[in-house]
Amino acid sequence: MANSELENVQTMTDLGVVVNSKLGWNDHIEGIIKKANSTMWVTIRNMGFKSPFKAKKAVYMAMVRSKVEYNSVLWNPHSKEEMYNLERIQRRATNFITNNPRRPSPDHIDYKERLLRCNLLPLTYRREVLDITFFLKSYHGLTGFAIRNYLQYSDEIVTLATRQQVQGCHLQTKNMKISSNYKNQSYPSRVCRIWNALPMDLQKTLRPLNESLVIKQFLNPFYYHLRDNHFDPENTCTWISFCRCQRCRTC
Repeated sequence: MANSELENVQTMTDLGVVVNSKLGWNDHIEGIIKKANSTMWVTIRNMGFKSPFKAKKAVYMAMVRSKVEYNSVLWNPHSKEEMYNLERIQRRATNFITNNPRRPSPDHIDYKERLLRCNLLPLTYRREVLDITFFLKSYHGLTGFAIRNYLQYSDEIVTLATRQQVQGCHLQTKNMKISSNYKNQSYPSRVCRIWNALPMDLQKTLRPLNESLVIKQFLNPFYYHLRDNHFDPENTCTWISFCRCQRCRTC
């Protein structure tokens, strides 16, 4: 290009996001896990376990969780192993925030109880909230991503079943001309599954919204309810609102 030879590289960083030569996000996820863990340990060493609960929680949210969620709409993982490795960051953080004693102490509390005490959502649920927020903002033209070229509501599709036409909020992809290996990992396909897993009344409420704070005001109660009644720290199938594994499909 322009009489210069292009270098063949395995990874490339663009605006803080690392993509590899196979169009995967493994390198980026590994990188942010290392950065977040490093920041977490520095925070623990400098603040100490005797720091106030609110201070430790605030520092974690500002210094650690922000790193883990930066541009998650792009790289949100689909494998359970990557989801588990990312969630381990918040597991360690909640141990620090709550001064949780190590096992086998009888006073040790599990991850779900720590989330309740800290009033935090699992990171997997928060990434779903960010996905939906970006979708609604994009649908109303507030981002540079033309989401309407890839997604449409069911009331705009004449071929869907009558029941879905009446509901009018079901999402479906369109013009998805990409390899089947990447289609299920792509943002349009993922946000379809997340959106269609929401209750119909919530879909109707969210559809006209385009402000992040207002969207989260309606979404967060639904995900807090999921955390309280559905989330199981030992079962990764409960870490997302739509599990597509063979076991869940069978059930």
